Amino acid sequence: MRAPPGASARLIQVKEPAHALGSTAGRGQPEAGVFKSILVPIDIAQRSSWEGALPQAIELARASGGKVTVITIVRDVKAMLEGVQFPFQVEMMMSGARDRLTEIVSGYRAAEAVIEEEVRFGSISREVLAAAKERGADLILMA
Repeated sequence: MRAPPGASARLIQVKEPAHALGSTAGRGQPEAGVFKSILVPIDIAQRSSWEGALPQAIELARASGGKVTVITIVRDVKAMLEGVQFPFQVEMMMSGARDRLTEIVSGYRAAEAVIEEEVRFGSISREVLAAAKERGADLILMA
């Protein structure tokens, strides 16, 4: 699957892969085969957050034998504004996000790449960075 015309994604290289010596990574064009763990944070309510980024991440992962982790975050502020006060309400929000994320990712499963899904709760920036660190992500790819 290719990105639709006009769609673009931002590549954020988290760390220089050890085997990337001589690569063009860091100069705007990552070399295929250097990214083993790619993190793709998406907003499940915004199609534009995955329609360009996810196909590009899958293509990079396929070329390198890496894996893609698609992550979405249920924001703690959103829960607070919606009057969520009980743990079961948070779990309902998380469950709904999990279902939607699975639905989105299922459309890309035939791409012959390892794709994992994760839903987190909290601050978007903190959770994306924590997930990147926990998974040893070489790259964060966002629309």
